[in-house]
Amino acid sequence: MAENVTWHEACMSTCIMVTDNKADRTVEKTKVGRKPTITPEIADRLVEGFARGYPTGIVLALNKIDDVIFCRAMKNLEFRRRIEEARASALQPAIDTVMAARNTQAGAQWLLERRASEEFGSKNRLQVEEKKPAKVILKHYKIKRK
Repeated sequence: MAENVTWHEACMSTCIMVTDNKADRTVEKTKVGRKPTITPEIADRLVEGFARGYPTGIVLALNKIDDVIFCRAMKNLEFRRRIEEARASALQPAIDTVMAARNTQAGAQWLLERRASEEFGSKNRLQVEEKKPAKVILKHYKIKRK
């Protein structure tokens, strides 16, 4: 049984070095499973897309990444931090514009309506109360073409 296991990580490498002390030899094994879909190069392109302000769907489509794969990759804290920083940096110019416009009456009104909507928002709100579950009926119609 191997007593000493070290991981060789060079850009998500697939090698595991196992040292067997009884036989004094080193055996190289390959990790089981598929290679990571989001490589460091793709991660850089994703970050660049989010930094430009593109929506998530567009960024993923341009890089041919499935949203399930993206959600799985977001569990990696370093990757998540990079994506969130890129999204925040894309919003910064818009936030600066809004904050500069707060000195005008229309800008101040807009900001108050959104920041303190209970006090300054529209009083015409739609309240929806559901007493029984809604019944949804789906029908499939065939269209005859000539």
